Amino acid sequence: MVPAHRTFSRRLSLLLAACALLPAAFAFPESTASATLDSARARAIVQAVAAAIDELYVDPDAARRIAAEVRMRASAGAYDGARSATTLADRLTRDLQEIGHDRHLSVRREAGRAGTRPRIRRTVDGGPSPVGEAPAGGGGPIRVVRGHGRVDPAQAEASRRANYGVRAAERLDGNVGYLDVREFQPLPLARDTLAAAMAFLSNSDSMIVDLRECPGGTPDTVSFLASYFFGPERRELFTRYDRPSGETNVEYTVEDLPGKRLPSTDLWILVSPRTASAGESFAYLLQQFGRATVVGEVTAGAGHNNAMLPVGEDLVLSVSVGRPIHPKTGKGWEGEGVRPDVGVPAATALSAAHAAALKKLLPGASDERRRREIAWALERTGSASRAEPAVETLRAYAGRYGERHVAVEGSRLICRTAAGRERTLVPVGPDAFSWDEQTRATFGRDTAGRLTELVLERTDGTREKFPREAGLGNSGNGNSTKESR
Repeated sequence: MVPAHRTFSRRLSLLLAACALLPAAFAFPESTASATLDSARARAIVQAVAAAIDELYVDPDAARRIAAEVRMRASAGAYDGARSATTLADRLTRDLQEIGHDRHLSVRREAGRAGTRPRIRRTVDGGPSPVGEAPAGGGGPIRVVRGHGRVDPAQAEASRRANYGVRAAERLDGNVGYLDVREFQPLPLARDTLAAAMAFLSNSDSMIVDLRECPGGTPDTVSFLASYFFGPERRELFTRYDRPSGETNVEYTVEDLPGKRLPSTDLWILVSPRTASAGESFAYLLQQFGRATVVGEVTAGAGHNNAMLPVGEDLVLSVSVGRPIHPKTGKGWEGEGVRPDVGVPAATALSAAHAAALKKLLPGASDERRRREIAWALERTGSASRAEPAVETLRAYAGRYGERHVAVEGSRLICRTAAGRERTLVPVGPDAFSWDEQTRATFGRDTAGRLTELVLERTDGTREKFPREAGLGNSGNGNSTKESR
């Protein structure tokens, strides 16, 4: 094996330089980007797609089978009726996935995206062909290029607006960190944003990484984020086999990682059937090392590494050229997906992981205040799954409690102070409500079951009691009593 001492992006730039020449059948039709497509041009594009799969697809036996079936369907006229590039792309994608059962096999129209995805370039007379183009036959060896091409300004701006794949970084109740990643965008773009998010979350007592809406991205960004959850010692993450070069390369944790590592912080990863490719890579990698608990539903099973190949008419072939191999399992997740440790509907995975994280933190709470924080956070987390109290039930609490006025507005129970500040009281138990992260509200009753007071208890142990005034809506005298324990 050839060790890789830096990130995956640096290795891939030279990965395939020694590959054998492609056959003449791999010649690309000259691009016209026309609005309509005649049968001859459609057949030429299909032949280029079949030849590329035959030569580059990660499994040579499957490559021959897929390419032969595509050629047979083309000979039978399956693509002659495609009168636009988009229609041809849809038909080819449908057939490729039906034949190959590989989520990475597809053809799509992607004008201007040459610089944002791994792609294949063939050299001509010792130099590269223009980005996004390919010579019409002949030429020198091919290579995979990642992140070193012309980036369409509109796509670069779209990536910026998407915050380079980071949707949210948030501190949840109980000091549980939450990171929502929608795509592992190329590391040169995403590095600073991911580092800033991890810096913000570095004081979390537990971490949740949400990949339920992550369809993929680049392996080097996966390695970068995963490195935050290991110590500084160099650790092998994956080996990757690449068919065009015939090489198997080793990937390691990132050594020059900005910010604080969290090697002992409990990690929970949320997944769904929409989690694919690089999203699955992150979950599988950390799960198999025993470093994370995966929560949700089985993922897509898109476990190959792909590259993008322009085939004319702004059409791009996504072809699987490599496979990751985990050092613990000796395999990946292609066709199987990542199976969660905690199987729950994806829609409830966040609340399930949050509750599980809090329960694991509770026994190790350092003092009584911390125990209250975690216990009350658990109550609030569980309140989402409880049936909402009937409005008539909530109206029973309405009234004036010293300087606090409780009223029902819509379906919510609201408490206001004399200064006009208000809180929504979230039901967490019989006569018990969450006021905020540090405060719990309880309504007291006498032996006859009549409401007598509102008690606000804080995590520092102090309690404040507000007696209920006779009748609803009375002004009250603003008196309260305080105590501590």
